[in-house]
Amino acid sequence: MAVQLAGELRPDVIVLDLMMSNEDAGQALRAIRCHHGAHIIVLTTHSHDDLFLRAVDAGVRSYLPRTIDPLSLVEAVRGTARGEAILHPNVGSRILSFMRSRRLIDSLTLREREVLACVARGHTNREIATGLHVSVETIKTHVSHILTKLGLHDRTKAAVYALEQGIVPRLEAGN
Repeated sequence: MAVQLAGELRPDVIVLDLMMSNEDAGQALRAIRCHHGAHIIVLTTHSHDDLFLRAVDAGVRSYLPRTIDPLSLVEAVRGTARGEAILHPNVGSRILSFMRSRRLIDSLTLREREVLACVARGHTNREIATGLHVSVETIKTHVSHILTKLGLHDRTKAAVYALEQGIVPRLEAGN
């Protein structure tokens, strides 16, 4: 419905909720941006990082909570129409946090990421060494480097970090 209306009305700015009924929000956002060129503001009560990141990836220009006051919403629509990105302060801080985390993850070598994923799955150093065909001492060195690079103090915190950052899906952990 949103894509159809965007095609019929050709607005400069569209305000959408990510939790649309009967439509996949990501597909609708992409279709509107690709085919109709409208700037999109997501106005929502949802603040899950995965929803936000998918929205940004789909071309959303601005991301605001439903609780925004009407005058601020009008200013956001005007700013978005001018091509500005308008983000609620909570969203901005989450973006910065996400970027810092990505930079930390990017500092890990491919092998360190493999080891971190194994740690998050609950494997011991011996199990990881056997699976990767290296010595236990090599795994200990990798774990030490991982902890240092991520600024963490123990394996448990590294495992939690890996889960929080999606290095290992939560459903896969412990297998």
